Amino acid sequence: AARGWVGFLAQPSIAMPGGPKAKAGDFRNADRVVKFTQPRAAEPSLDMYGLIAIIASGVGFGFRIKWAIWIGLFSCVAFVFSAKSSEYDAMQFTSSLMFSLGGLFITYFGPAAATGAPAATAS
Repeated sequence: AARGWVGFLAQPSIAMPGGPKAKAGDFRNADRVVKFTQPRAAEPSLDMYGLIAIIASGVGFGFRIKWAIWIGLFSCVAFVFSAKSSEYDAMQFTSSLMFSLGGLFITYFGPAAATGAPAATAS
C-alpha cells in the first residue's frame, strides 16, 4: 500500500538527531547541556571615567592644582581607550580634554602672580 509523501515522513526509520531513535554511537545528550550565562565584569563604567575627568580637570583648572589636572587627563585617556564605538561620546571627551589641556597650559605657562609665587623683578 502506497502511503504517499506524508507516509514517508512518518516512517519509523527516519528520526531527528538526538531524539528517541538516535543511533547507539551518538554522543550528544540533551540532559547534560549546560546553559551559558554571561559572567559579570567588575569594570568601572565609561560614565565614571568621563565624570572623574571633567570634575578633576575643572577643579585643577579653577584652583590650579596640578595633580588634579593630571588625574583628569589620565581619566580622559582611559575614557577614550576603553570606549566602544557605540558608547563613545565625543562631546564629553572633548570637554574633559580641553579642561585638562587648558589647565596644564595655564598652570605651567601662566602668570606666576596668580599662584602666589614671588614675581621676578627686573634689575
